[in-house]
Amino acid sequence: RSGARILLCRILIHMIGEKMSVHNGYSLSNGRLLKLRTQIIIGARNYNKYLVNKIFKIVCDDGTEVNIRFPVSDFKHLTGLCSNLTDDDFYQKCVSGMIGIGNINLLQNSRTPPAFLWRRAGQLC
Repeated sequence: RSGARILLCRILIHMIGEKMSVHNGYSLSNGRLLKLRTQIIIGARNYNKYLVNKIFKIVCDDGTEVNIRFPVSDFKHLTGLCSNLTDDDFYQKCVSGMIGIGNINLLQNSRTPPAFLWRRAGQLC
């Protein structure tokens, strides 16, 4: 019984935490949105040039081989941004330079801290 109670408490704490994180997002200023927009356009073009349609083989010391691919649909996730666009549309608009600040949600998920977004956007360039 006590094990079941502990499990139930953990589930409730997790559910409460999930609901709190949805409401504890943060908002991006127009200045930050413009800077992020510029960085993700450069990042998408680099992603397209160096990673899309390429396979990278990693060979471990024990001889294990792993193939790594970077699909177009992963780009949005790699930026850490929330957007009103699908993954593929987000990428295509970034590569073409047509992404607007209206396509980047003003309210971002609290699980992706602002400092992480700035650092990640800088790394994409």
